[in-house]
Amino acid sequence: MAIELPWSSIYPILFLLVFYIVFITVVHYIKERPFSIKNRLVKAEEYIPKDEVHSLCQIGYLILSFTFLLDVSYFIFSPRTIASPFSVIDIILSLFVIIFLYKKDSKKSLFFVFCLIPISSTVSLAFPNTPVFLFDCLHIIGLAYSAYYFINQFYHYTKHNNLGLTMLLLFSILCVSLFVTTLTERVGLIDAICMISNAFTSNGYAVLGTSYFGKLNSIVLVWEGISCLV
Repeated sequence: MAIELPWSSIYPILFLLVFYIVFITVVHYIKERPFSIKNRLVKAEEYIPKDEVHSLCQIGYLILSFTFLLDVSYFIFSPRTIASPFSVIDIILSLFVIIFLYKKDSKKSLFFVFCLIPISSTVSLAFPNTPVFLFDCLHIIGLAYSAYYFINQFYHYTKHNNLGLTMLLLFSILCVSLFVTTLTERVGLIDAICMISNAFTSNGYAVLGTSYFGKLNSIVLVWEGISCLV
């Protein structure tokens, strides 16, 4: 009987690790090149009042922190050897932080960047049933730190601009509602987010959307509307 060598599962992991390291290095090199043209499209103050910009920034930090916490729970409670739409979301979130927020200022930040490399999610999509327990553990550390980073950014931004903590209170209520809805209604996480988002905006209690990404789209639209009204 032939014995399968462990290298058969290590090769794809090593390939993905090298690929992401090269990709991240190239993107950061391009990102650090000086550009002489400044685009007004990236200045939110050109389109909406300054007070609303502050509210949007607060909401953005809280949503990112909450999203990373959800990602942590997904890694802990869901099987990682099976492909899932959440794997795509994890890859996008991880690369977002690595590309746009990473600064070469310490070995500590370099360690968390390494932890954030989405090896596990990519393996589950490209090479199903490949064990990646060690990378799961490292990735959970990176995701948890990212959640802490964004909630810390929220506090610093709020304090620096002399803003209130109303957004944090509102978000806390929604998080508790999400937990209660998930347990009492016996629905999945995405369905629960749809339900509380719709209930919060008085659109009903139904789940809008039949596909995974259709539900995510309805959630984004609801919260974009809330952001504009804040």
